Amino acid sequence: MFILKCYLIKFICFFIPNRKIREYIRSYLKTKETITLDKVDSFLPKEVLEKINSHSNNFFHKINTNGGGLEDILILMKIQKMQNHL
Repeated sequence: MFILKCYLIKFICFFIPNRKIREYIRSYLKTKETITLDKVDSFLPKEVLEKINSHSNNFFHKINTNGGGLEDILILMKIQKMQNHL
């Protein structure tokens, strides 16, 4: 149903030359689906999900606020790999 709706919006917008009107129609007709945490968790491997859930939210908040980001995540992944090999 969602795919059909997307094609219908594209078809309607194809005949409208004004960009602002096309944007308005797209925003008015498109329904935004909310993605729940359960839906995201279903795609993660069980081991990864358990490792994520073993840490608190404050742990990840500290990583992100200390200018971390990708480097800290890679370090965390290295530590996890080393612990798995022990």
